[in-house]
Amino acid sequence: MTISTTEAPAETNLAPPRPSWLLIAISLVNMALGAVTAAVGLIGLEFVWPASPFTMFCVMITLVGLGTTIMQYLGTFHRSLFGAWLGGTLPSFSLILLLAVKTVAPVLLSLAGDVSVTDFIAESTSFFPYIVIYGLASFGVNFHWVFKLQAYAKQSDEKKRFAFSLMEILGLCILLAVVVAPASYQAHRNPALYIENASVADVPLPLPTGAQDITYQRNRFGVARATFVVDEKVLKNWLHKNHADDHLNLEEITTPEQISTPSYEQHLLGDTFTVTKGFRATWRLGNRYISLVYDRPSGTAYYYEMIIPAK
Repeated sequence: MTISTTEAPAETNLAPPRPSWLLIAISLVNMALGAVTAAVGLIGLEFVWPASPFTMFCVMITLVGLGTTIMQYLGTFHRSLFGAWLGGTLPSFSLILLLAVKTVAPVLLSLAGDVSVTDFIAESTSFFPYIVIYGLASFGVNFHWVFKLQAYAKQSDEKKRFAFSLMEILGLCILLAVVVAPASYQAHRNPALYIENASVADVPLPLPTGAQDITYQRNRFGVARATFVVDEKVLKNWLHKNHADDHLNLEEITTPEQISTPSYEQHLLGDTFTVTKGFRATWRLGNRYISLVYDRPSGTAYYYEMIIPAK
């Protein structure tokens, strides 16, 4: 008599792959890089808010930065295959975006009079080879980890479930606070202002003492706008007395002229108004260019001041 036995297949408990020290080191660098990128994006967003051609660009920088940090963390420390894929690609995008900001930001800051305009493009492009080298290194290490995760997923029936500890949630809150802090500081250091029905003493502008019903706006680009009611003779006397030595130029308005007026919503170009009768006065104070248009029928003056970029 023959007795046959069938052995049950042995269960294999594969140990999950562990990230190498090199991967951990590069991941920490990438996570810090993502946090810096997100912080720069928020600073830019605060600077150009609410309406600017650069608004969506700053939003994209912020999202790419946050995505770099979060996805790299999930890919390395939670063995997320999707996170590891993005961890291999997003850091390069973050570096390229930071390079773009380094090129464009000085031009924007010059509008606020903070820096001088020089050849930033040539200076920035010198960093590009280093970005390529680091990007390739990060890409290679992360995708080596991706292949390990793929091999483990094929041989294991483990169902991945994301569970975050209290310390990880606390770390995320700290990360968000660190990312938001520079933009918050920038907002307090360089606030946008809008004031209505103000007196001469209430606005930080040199205006005639007879000015009334003043509306004042200053945006984050260093542009100041104001409207006020004043007698034409009083205004001209004030101009000649205070700005005769500041390259003062007065000329009558002969054709309809569209001017920029204070905007409560802080539009980049302000609101607009057309003056058909009156005069225009222009002068310079240091690196500030001032234009004042007087609407004779309404007795209203429209003041505009901007920073001239230093050369």
